[in-house]
Amino acid sequence: MRHKIVSKDQIIGQALKIIETEGPKKCSVRRLARELDVAVGTIYNYFDSREAFIVEAFMTSWTDTLGRLNSIAAKDGSRYELMTEIFEETMKDVRKRNELGKEILTIYMSQDNKYFKMVAEQLKEIAKKIVLKGCDSGYSMSAEYENSREESLVNLISLLLHDGLRTKKSLTSGDKALLKELLSPERIL
Repeated sequence: MRHKIVSKDQIIGQALKIIETEGPKKCSVRRLARELDVAVGTIYNYFDSREAFIVEAFMTSWTDTLGRLNSIAAKDGSRYELMTEIFEETMKDVRKRNELGKEILTIYMSQDNKYFKMVAEQLKEIAKKIVLKGCDSGYSMSAEYENSREESLVNLISLLLHDGLRTKKSLTSGDKALLKELLSPERIL
């Protein structure tokens, strides 16, 4: 009988390794237990079901990604350079997750998916940080106009991000040209 001690983080870490190399369908409780050299019951001490650790892996993965994206948004650089870096980092991580998002959709097909909404809101906030960079250039406009412009721009950028998430493709040259135009100082101000 195995009596090895593992943490919740170790279980999630191993789950993410399996997901990255073979996809979420290959990540089962038995497989995790075997690879961590623990009893199946040890996994169930932390998670009620396979779905529970898959969701936790999804959230852990996105929390890590969103932390890196926030760091990028805080850097100095042009809006275009920062947003391009954010797109590239996001797409790299989406590809690394190897269909994990689809697995979450399958698990929660009939429910309102709060996990995707949380990620979408965070991505929108990151886009907003980029849009607002350098907007205090001495120009004055009504607060209502400024808010509606800002919101429209953030929504357009969010749509580009969401399309990238859906298709798992990097920015095309057309997307980059659109992004450069949308983030130009003349457009924002």
